[in-house]
Amino acid sequence: MRKLLLLLFLSITLIGDKWGLIDKTGAWVAKPQFDHIKDFSEGLAGVRIGAKYEWKEGTLVGGGKDRISIKVKTGGKWGFINKTGKMIIEPRFDYVGDFSEGLAMVEIDDKCGYINNAGKIVIETQLSGGKDFHEGSAKVKVGNKWGLLNKSGLWVVSPKFNHIKDFSEGLAMVEKDDKWGYIDKSGKLVAKPQFDRAEDFHEGLAKVLINDKYGYINKKGEMVIKPQFDWAWCFSDSLARVKIDDKKGYIDNTGKIVIKPQFDDAEDFHEGLARVKIKD
Repeated sequence: MRKLLLLLFLSITLIGDKWGLIDKTGAWVAKPQFDHIKDFSEGLAGVRIGAKYEWKEGTLVGGGKDRISIKVKTGGKWGFINKTGKMIIEPRFDYVGDFSEGLAMVEIDDKCGYINNAGKIVIETQLSGGKDFHEGSAKVKVGNKWGLLNKSGLWVVSPKFNHIKDFSEGLAMVEKDDKWGYIDKSGKLVAKPQFDRAEDFHEGLAKVLINDKYGYINKKGEMVIKPQFDWAWCFSDSLARVKIDDKKGYIDNTGKIVIKPQFDDAEDFHEGLARVKIKD
């Protein structure tokens, strides 16, 4: 018997080639009968049944041209069980995500959609890809472009970006034509894609890269600290690490250098203190 991980008051346990559930006393909640059990989320866990082993051939990354054969588990269908092990949503999907905000992504014939916790499809399986819902919207893919859908299946942002990152402080990074910008939760472009690199907002500011120099923008998309640093980090405890000529120091949120670059290495401030390093 091998215990893989602890999930709330239950543990997923493998016997032979099947997974089951035990509680903290070691008593069986669900006998080993599943090919796979995902983590519980909102009281439900995705399970796979009916999978079969097949031999697949390929080459190892960095392992030359020698071909190897490995045994992999393929096929089967996914459904959902509750914490008593009862099948709540019958296995009929090729893959499932986790429940988030009452909905879960499901896949049928290489197309994605979303179901509610009764198993009803509420957003049709016509998408090329989909992520979990967060704060009312989910990142979804149509063809090779990403957009945002709300829980009614309506577009918040039409699929036009190569990438959409998670929201941070109300804004999300988007990438188009190798440039990064930011949108708000209504889908409005706060900063058009123009940056070579970008990061999430922290303490109201986000670091961006233009012409090999880092600066910072505010949530209006305004450049408030001009690009001038060889490298920069996110704000923490009201200060941000910056690098100039291979030395690291700290700036405040106006861009003023408050601790001059003098350290060979440095970390973020937390509760008023930061680790720094000077080579011997």
